[in-house]
Amino acid sequence: MVHLNNEMANRHFTPAATLMFILLFPTQSSPDQRVIGPPQPIAAVVGDDITLPCHLEPAMSASDKTVEWTRSEFVHVHEDGRLLHEIQNPSYYYRTRLFVDELEHGNVSMKIFEVKLSDEGTYRCSLPVVQEEVFVQLIVGKLVQNSESLRNALCYRKICESTVFVIVRFCLLTCREHDQLVSRA
Repeated sequence: MVHLNNEMANRHFTPAATLMFILLFPTQSSPDQRVIGPPQPIAAVVGDDITLPCHLEPAMSASDKTVEWTRSEFVHVHEDGRLLHEIQNPSYYYRTRLFVDELEHGNVSMKIFEVKLSDEGTYRCSLPVVQEEVFVQLIVGKLVQNSESLRNALCYRKICESTVFVIVRFCLLTCREHDQLVSRA
């Protein structure tokens, strides 16, 4: 920030001087700066560690920026190089982190450790200085250890290996139904 003494503050600047000032001391964000998230929901199973992707484009350092991840409350707020633990929703204590080493490259993704069913929902990733936000939907499924769910889990794994993205609820298909879908394709 530039501070002007009283004498300078009382002077009127020409348009050329004003333009020079703007060029020498640009604002922290560019009008072309965007916050980018994934195009589809992120799927997780209870107990997984999952990353909710979010980054700045074009890449710029977010190391000295405030990064906010919220739902109805604050999930993770990174400011001045640290987590603001005092305003974090207690259900996320010690379960979230940003990739601090990657903030320099504009990666503001958040990792959630040991995902719970209650984590399912829509998250907002925002950087107030950029005045943009993106929403990331997290879908959480639970595997129950019985023969039917094990069969569905195997089917889910088979589907995941053959596609780019699968919503956890999609694994409710039986393997027989999956094989019919594949044979029709």
